Amino acid sequence: MMTFGGKTGISGFYSTYDFRLNPHCASFEQNLDLNQVISFGVTWRHIQSRSILEYVQDTSSFLKIELANAARDKGQIFNVRGLGTAIAFDCRSKSATDSMQHWLLKRGIVVARVGPNSLGLRPALVLGPKHAANLRDAVYQYHVNHDAMDRM
Repeated sequence: MMTFGGKTGISGFYSTYDFRLNPHCASFEQNLDLNQVISFGVTWRHIQSRSILEYVQDTSSFLKIELANAARDKGQIFNVRGLGTAIAFDCRSKSATDSMQHWLLKRGIVVARVGPNSLGLRPALVLGPKHAANLRDAVYQYHVNHDAMDRM
């Protein structure tokens, strides 16, 4: 089974014949536009010709290792998890999560709240190790009292 989001140009759910929905049990409307299919083909060829998926895997591995090291060394974050560049990590409390999100945003790093104490990353496919290193460095530099320090 495969799903594609709107950013691919062809959002939807696709599967093999074995997983097709029974038309007598459920109503499933397919609104596939041929222009979207052609656009996705161009996008997919671009991804393949530039080995972007391998690049994403390399960056993901680097990012997960570095965030795990930061979790071990600093103790501010924990439970680093994810697949590809869809990565999340937990902070110790809701206030620590708010503070960490604010800290990262001030450094140009956008992370989303994905749980009460969790922050998640959903970067573009072109996120590279250099960008991931910026996140790692910001996590290492973070201190729970950063707001008071910023005002000094």
